[in-house]
Amino acid sequence: MADTSHTSHRGATSGPQPGDQPSGPQRSGLLSAGPQLGMPVMAGSAVLFSLMSFLIPLTHGVSAFIIVSARFVVGILVIVGAAVVTRTPLKAVNKWWLVARGVIGASSVYLLFRGIMNLGL
Repeated sequence: MADTSHTSHRGATSGPQPGDQPSGPQRSGLLSAGPQLGMPVMAGSAVLFSLMSFLIPLTHGVSAFIIVSARFVVGILVIVGAAVVTRTPLKAVNKWWLVARGVIGASSVYLLFRGIMNLGL
């Protein structure tokens, strides 16, 4: 008896076909824009982060902790505002990784601010 498990059948295909509907959750608004919006947003983010770093030396008498806290409050307000405007619910998929990302991000921004303040750049 011949083994036919490795033979292919004419017309049998794997993977999505043109016209198939995606099986995952549907995204709307800013999340579905793709690279057309993604690259300008990333470029704008880099410019704003550089501007933020450039303005740090102007805060001579203010604690780095206060500056970092204010930066994160503004970031949270922007995210919540964008979610309200686009009517996108904020839902954490993996809370542990979200908390870990927050702690690592806050630590890195604090160290960046502290380093720039101490170096006097």
